[in-house]
Amino acid sequence: MQKTWISASPPGVNSHAAYLEIHNQTGNAVSLLRVTSPRVARIEVHLSEVRDGVAGMRRQDAVAIPAGATVEFAPRGYHLMLFDAAPPLRIGESVPFSFEFSDGSVLNVQAVVERRDDPHAAHPQ
Repeated sequence: MQKTWISASPPGVNSHAAYLEIHNQTGNAVSLLRVTSPRVARIEVHLSEVRDGVAGMRRQDAVAIPAGATVEFAPRGYHLMLFDAAPPLRIGESVPFSFEFSDGSVLNVQAVVERRDDPHAAHPQ
């Protein structure tokens, strides 16, 4: 998994988007089923898309990751929506996440809260 990062939200907003890449280095397809964090009340996987000229997001129940493939979670594509962090997330803070997959595996990672417009941040724009 490449660096996982969380986009900082404006003051007073307690929802965030998180981005990453998931590499399936196994010989079997798996699906991402669930993402949790002790700091966030609810996490949903969303897919941004344009339908009939209207941009929107759709919640995904699972994300398939073919054997040997990489699935990118990036702005304007798949991403994690984080709702009701307690206490609110702050720029520079590291947040733990657990990713649960269809084969029973669990991947624990840390994500850093960053400003999306920070030219020094190590995330894609």
